[in-house]
Amino acid sequence: MHSVVLKGESDRFHQQAFKVVGGFYSLSAWICKEMGVAIASLESIEDLQARWTEYRISQGANPVHTFITATDGNHGRGMAYACKMLGQQAVVLMPRGTAARRVRNIEALGARVEVTDKSYDPTVEMAIRRAAAEGFTLIQDLAFEGYEEVPKLIMQGYTLLAQEICAQSRHPSPAPLSAVLPPTHIILQVGVGCLAASQVGYFRSRFPNSDIHVTLIEPLNAACLYVNGERLAKAGSVPLLSSHPTLVSEMLSIEGDLETTMVGLACGVPSKIAYDILMNGANAFVKCDDEVAHEGMRSLHAVGVAAGESGAVGVGLLLQLAAVVNKSKRSADESAIAGLAKSMNLNSFSRILVYNTEGATDDVNYMRVVGSLPPSRPFHLNPPISLPFTMAEYGHRLSNVRAAMRAEGISYALITKPENIYY
Repeated sequence: MHSVVLKGESDRFHQQAFKVVGGFYSLSAWICKEMGVAIASLESIEDLQARWTEYRISQGANPVHTFITATDGNHGRGMAYACKMLGQQAVVLMPRGTAARRVRNIEALGARVEVTDKSYDPTVEMAIRRAAAEGFTLIQDLAFEGYEEVPKLIMQGYTLLAQEICAQSRHPSPAPLSAVLPPTHIILQVGVGCLAASQVGYFRSRFPNSDIHVTLIEPLNAACLYVNGERLAKAGSVPLLSSHPTLVSEMLSIEGDLETTMVGLACGVPSKIAYDILMNGANAFVKCDDEVAHEGMRSLHAVGVAAGESGAVGVGLLLQLAAVVNKSKRSADESAIAGLAKSMNLNSFSRILVYNTEGATDDVNYMRVVGSLPPSRPFHLNPPISLPFTMAEYGHRLSNVRAAMRAEGISYALITKPENIYY
């Protein structure tokens, strides 16, 4: 392969996932539309808060409005963060079996969290009913009949990731990407499909003359896009860039518990908007067991990158593809992964873009899979005493210490005095 670029989202706004981008943008855009102002006219978050408060008071309403969503973790955390930043109230419903760490992360942002006795998709239905019954505003990334505006806004927010990738290509630091754009291959994980659709739409629009191969990957028990792609293949349809978009009325879904450690991808019903884009913009549909994601987690951990199960699955698939390509040089391999590698035409000119969509959002499972705590997160707090050098130098020293610890297999460093960490 020529190159592999990993888009890292493990520490976005210190919330460990990309979802906060869509939640924040959609919430802000919804508020602006409600007030009748252009989002581009805002000067700051404080400006939006002040205008919203003034508007609500002029309407005789409580300045604090309640927004509700259903989530398996990251989307709800992003929405709760947005509500906190904008001074609003978030109600977050979560499916049964949700890890306690994920619940605490959302509660720490001031949201009211309720864990239901149902799986993800029925929990979404509960949020829809609660919004209608209690006068809350639903902020959900799943589009369905009569509910498309907010999911579109969420997807628009997600395009920031693709814009950042392209913007970085124009700067030499930390690494020049101009030589790897446009990508020849993109590997994207899929839940309801909003992130994947936003990236596919952006890159196909920005590089219309480039033959970009898009592979979508889902959990074995929650492969809602896969079953639709499989149906089209059996019918002899070619979804890629078809002039006859698939009909949403024919969309298949997955029912049941959707058991997987990739909880961020455990969705049985695709988003209506994302479905059309992905059915017409993807080249390959892949379903995999949890071990593929676990392999990705372990590999990223080894180079100091924290990734959760849903975040690492693309890297796990890429590792399997690389192993098969190397093996096929020595012997014939007729496995499914070998067939995928062959259809992707991976070679020394391949420029591959893959996404780490989340950090270690469940430390307990991370320990079980990787056998260690996540790599230390970047230093964000103010140091306890005044520094005799710049914060940049401080960060450089911390980075050197952590790299040396990893090299020596040291898991913990106990600092006995604040001054010792500086010198």
